[in-house]
Amino acid sequence: MSISNRLRPLCYSLFSIHQFVPTSAKHFSSCRLLKLDLPRHFSTSKQLYSDYYKVLGVEKTAEQKDIKKAYYQLAKKYHPDSNKDDPNASKKFQEVSEAYEVLGDDDKRAQFDTYGSAGEQFGMGGGGQQQGGFRGNIDPEELFRSIFGDKGSPFGNFSQGGGGGAEQFDFGPKEYHVNLTFQQAAQGVSKDMYVSIMDNCNKCKGNGGEPGSKPERCPSCNGTGMETVSTGPFMMRSTCRRCSGKGTYNKNPCGECRGVGQTNQRQKITVPVPAGIEDGQTVRMPVGVKEVFITFRVEKSEYYTRKGADVYTEASISLAQSALGGSIRVQGIYEDLNIQIPAGTSSHTRMRMAGKGIKKVSGFGHGDHYINIKIQPPKTLSDKQAALLKAYAEIETNTPGTVLGLTFALGGKKKVMEDKEVSLRPSQAKFDRTKMEDTLKRRFFYDQSFAIYGGVTGQYDFGPMGCAMKQNLLQAWRKHFVLEEQMLEVDCTVLTPEPILEASGHVARFADLMVKDTKNGECFRLDHLIKAALEKVCAEKKTSAETKAECEDIVIRLDGMTKDEMAAVMKKFDMKAPLTNNPLTEPIEFNLMFQTHIGPSGAVRGFLRPETAQGIFVNFKRLLEFNQGKLPFAAAQIGNSFRNEISPRSGLIRVREFTMAEIEHFCDPVDKSHPKFSTVVNTVMTLYSANNQMGGEAAKLVSIGDAVTSGMVANQTLGYFMVRIQEFLLAMGVDSSRLRFRQHMANEMAHYACDCWDAELLTSYGWVECVGCADRSAYDLTQHTMATGVKLCAEKRLPEPVTRDIMEIMPNKGAIGKAFKKEAKSVTDMLAKLSLEQINKVEADLEGGDASIEVDGKPVTLTKDMVSVKKYQKTFHVEEIIPSVIEPSFGIGRVMYAIFEHNFKVREGDEQRTYFSLPPVISPLKCSLLPLSNNTDFTPLVQTISQALTMHDISHRVDDSSGSIGKRYARTDEVAIPFGITVDFDSLKEPHSVTLRERDTTTQIRIDVDQVAEVVRQLSTGRTSWADVLQKFPKFEAQETKS
Repeated sequence: MSISNRLRPLCYSLFSIHQFVPTSAKHFSSCRLLKLDLPRHFSTSKQLYSDYYKVLGVEKTAEQKDIKKAYYQLAKKYHPDSNKDDPNASKKFQEVSEAYEVLGDDDKRAQFDTYGSAGEQFGMGGGGQQQGGFRGNIDPEELFRSIFGDKGSPFGNFSQGGGGGAEQFDFGPKEYHVNLTFQQAAQGVSKDMYVSIMDNCNKCKGNGGEPGSKPERCPSCNGTGMETVSTGPFMMRSTCRRCSGKGTYNKNPCGECRGVGQTNQRQKITVPVPAGIEDGQTVRMPVGVKEVFITFRVEKSEYYTRKGADVYTEASISLAQSALGGSIRVQGIYEDLNIQIPAGTSSHTRMRMAGKGIKKVSGFGHGDHYINIKIQPPKTLSDKQAALLKAYAEIETNTPGTVLGLTFALGGKKKVMEDKEVSLRPSQAKFDRTKMEDTLKRRFFYDQSFAIYGGVTGQYDFGPMGCAMKQNLLQAWRKHFVLEEQMLEVDCTVLTPEPILEASGHVARFADLMVKDTKNGECFRLDHLIKAALEKVCAEKKTSAETKAECEDIVIRLDGMTKDEMAAVMKKFDMKAPLTNNPLTEPIEFNLMFQTHIGPSGAVRGFLRPETAQGIFVNFKRLLEFNQGKLPFAAAQIGNSFRNEISPRSGLIRVREFTMAEIEHFCDPVDKSHPKFSTVVNTVMTLYSANNQMGGEAAKLVSIGDAVTSGMVANQTLGYFMVRIQEFLLAMGVDSSRLRFRQHMANEMAHYACDCWDAELLTSYGWVECVGCADRSAYDLTQHTMATGVKLCAEKRLPEPVTRDIMEIMPNKGAIGKAFKKEAKSVTDMLAKLSLEQINKVEADLEGGDASIEVDGKPVTLTKDMVSVKKYQKTFHVEEIIPSVIEPSFGIGRVMYAIFEHNFKVREGDEQRTYFSLPPVISPLKCSLLPLSNNTDFTPLVQTISQALTMHDISHRVDDSSGSIGKRYARTDEVAIPFGITVDFDSLKEPHSVTLRERDTTTQIRIDVDQVAEVVRQLSTGRTSWADVLQKFPKFEAQETKS
């Protein structure tokens, strides 16, 4: 035996007996004998690392459980049975085994932490190389079995080779999953399942020996489990290698468990699931001498929503039950529940059924069952039902808006519309708004913002399909207006300083008066509250004719009343909160603009813009210069605007942040003719004038030429843009029978407008204003000119020169500066802004003494030495005019919603197949590419067609999923893809061809591969129609499957 082999057990003895050898023996560690310059090989393998922490990949502060876990993972990874093809596996397995033998024992680990790295004290110094260390004499296989209870090959369950099912081991309690329905979890159930668990061997009954044999005392350690080796002055005690420390061994080990006493067995158990268990909860369950962990997975219920022991469901009631009361029966967790509906129950009322929820697992009793009441209105009405409802609606006093079939006559009274108007309305098919909105949200056209946090009312996010459609709609808008009318497009900032909106009137006027319930804080818009209260007064029989006349007069003048006048009306009629009859606060103004501060100091107050128009007005001078000073011209802008709506509702129709597309057409205020009006003069439109509304008459079909001639529409430019708006909406998919233009009545006209028409679209919410077209006159440019002193005007050449008397006020800056000091500039600026009448007045006052003007709200006295008036004559060849503005303003979100409703369809004979028949020009994707199957032969052709579509700027989607072709057609129809290319087995033949399918008719043609991209491009841009394509290419007959 070599000297190194002789030294190996000697060195290890220092580590093994350090804690119990005599004190004097410890000093032998410095014996010079161990300083021999000899090779230090302390393992049957090659040189091992002395840093066992690195070997196991743990920190020096690691706990025993982490060390054991690291050892298990590495031993499993490098065990020779699992790595029969890896020659280094045995060496690595030995390394981790020796590392764990040291670090797994606290005493050995403490000594290793003290001496293991230096090695000097144990006779392994020199060189500074980390090659020395401790050498365990236990067999790695025995170490693994002693820790993890193996019974044979340590990796019977992990080995790639044989070993059979018996060669497995147990690493502690195992975890199993049990799937439960919602009802099983709520009510409790017993579930049978199979588990694999270590249990006493069926053959030896846990003895470890063959039947008839018994364990014998180990002859190596005499039953102590430890053996002693003496080497000169040293003694080493270690675990017996024969019995692995047990003190006994089986001379005839059991053939089934290989002497371990346990086997891995498959057993059937019954799990008693407690009532009220929740998803993800885990229970511990004994199985034989072992135990298992069972985690429950509970399916979600389509009917119940669970929060702890409480459950939430929805229940529908009829309109009559809501108004009159009644009872309904709903499904409960353990039994059906009878619910009493009080009279006057509103939608979304929540009712609590105490103790009717789920049994509490960790406590006593049950949770509660909450029922959210929804009112289910009738989808269709008989003539009798409709007549009864209209009769009720006529006397209803708290209608927040309008009622279809009724109109407001002069004085605010409602009356049933004439049969003629009703007959002109389109017959509305049964429309399922819920199904449409579910489709839009499921396919992520749009959804409520911050939905995972509960959502924010009045804010929506557009998904991939909605975003693509919106961009296509805006691009079509640009082409229809900006390109065809040669408009100038701008993009202005959203943050608007306060002075701009003060000048435009938004700070003062863009507000609603509100009052609050003094007890519950509920807010009411004051003009709506007063109108409803006065109508109620008029409806009472005891009200005198004189009081009724007064109430009707107040309603007519209501929109023009001031805050104090409305407060006086409230006080005179002693108005209370409508539902609670509680007192109301004094009127307060609620400005609809979002206020903010610009910059960190907060000194500059600003707002998020309520409209995009002001950005165009303040840039008018530069736009006029860009247009070489010529009128008329138009500027356009697309962007987001913000309005802090009191009660946002109805999806995209009333939101707080929305996209607008606005046009400001600047023209001569005395000549509002349009050069293209003659091209649209015969266009027929549905116009609902102010006179029709006041007289309770129906909307009428009128040509725009007759409307302008008669004065119904103020001028040609306004009429021209109304026609252009109608053409755009119809091209985007709006139903012509559900489009009308309604004129603003005098009491609802905006403060800046002299005439205004709204393009209204009929939806399931009623008539919705989607586009406004107003004649804003010269209001905005005049206001900004007065506020800044910068002339926002254009020059108009006169037919012949004109000589005029000019009067200017000339300031004496020296005298003004001496008198007013730091306020001198403000006084000089005000003098420059004085009108001709004001200059005449100053001159007259100075002749009699001193003159007075107002500067920043303060009176200023002027003397003769401060100013003088200069008069002279000047010849003018041009005159300055402030242009009038015609403004079409589009609410893009409202237009999109109306288009969705007008184009939502259901396949005939299949209620589940819904689709949107959007025009190709605004469809989110233009084409789908569908290989008939997953056959790899299709792949090259599909890639070729996809590249061709991309080269032709056609947005498309490849759907190679495993579903049937009918299902895939249905999926593409649902997201409004108008055309579908199918690659089938005939496509593989020369010449290559495919089928092209149209969404709305579902008809198909056969077309060559090299032609299909160009044909789809022509169809998508509207340059050709599907009817033309059917005439040119052969029709392909194929029946779509519903599966």
